[in-house]
Amino acid sequence: MESQHDENSPLAWFGFGEAMVMEGKVTEALEHFGKAAELAPQNHDIIFRLGKGQVLANRIDEGISTLRRAVSLAPHVPEIPFESGNIAFDAGKYEFAAEFYRQALECRPDYIEAHNNLGNCYFRLQCFAEACSQYEQLLRQTPDYLLAWRNLGLARVQSGSLEMAQDALARYCQKAPDDAEATRFLGDLRMALSRFTEAIETYGKYLKGHPRDHECLFNLSEAYLALGFTESAVMGYKGVLTLAPQYEPAQDRLSAIMVPEQVG
Repeated sequence: MESQHDENSPLAWFGFGEAMVMEGKVTEALEHFGKAAELAPQNHDIIFRLGKGQVLANRIDEGISTLRRAVSLAPHVPEIPFESGNIAFDAGKYEFAAEFYRQALECRPDYIEAHNNLGNCYFRLQCFAEACSQYEQLLRQTPDYLLAWRNLGLARVQSGSLEMAQDALARYCQKAPDDAEATRFLGDLRMALSRFTEAIETYGKYLKGHPRDHECLFNLSEAYLALGFTESAVMGYKGVLTLAPQYEPAQDRLSAIMVPEQVG
């Protein structure tokens, strides 16, 4: 393979490395990228590609070091640290990913994707206040960035700001009604906040697409009961037992409701 190209051309080595990647020959690809990097040690694209390959080959520490080198060679190109952050994030190295995303934001403070991804890093690192800060900065710049509203809501839940979490998730679900998981979670959050009327509405939307979710139907019945709509609650509990006959919470609720009626 090596005899088929100019051994002094870094781009030739780089191109053949990419060809090796396409063929699934990772070890050979890294050898070619390494040779290209030797011939062009100041080419940040080549150094970046070498670092990416090293991380994908599970040579994590070496790859992170190489990616840092690529970033240092292009201090005013935010895409290099941003993509390096993505590589580190996908490898589960969230602290390194956060480092790269911060560098991207130093280059471009309005880099909304970097704010979102840095927030995701902080979330994975359980730094929830910092995660909220990143999502909030993003949304001040781009209020229509829907995913950030979802992420902000989840981060606020973890930080204990349930009312503010509800506000963020409600805004997201209004614009993304097909996200069933988020809709269900919003219903649960509203139940936790004793916002029963809103919980009923939210669970109703979710159950239209997931009518066999007996746990959600039970929660809906609980909301009806909390508001004093006993008949609706009983119908719901019976529906739960039709779907899951051994579901004890529904059995217990029905027993507690029906026994007083029988005694009376």
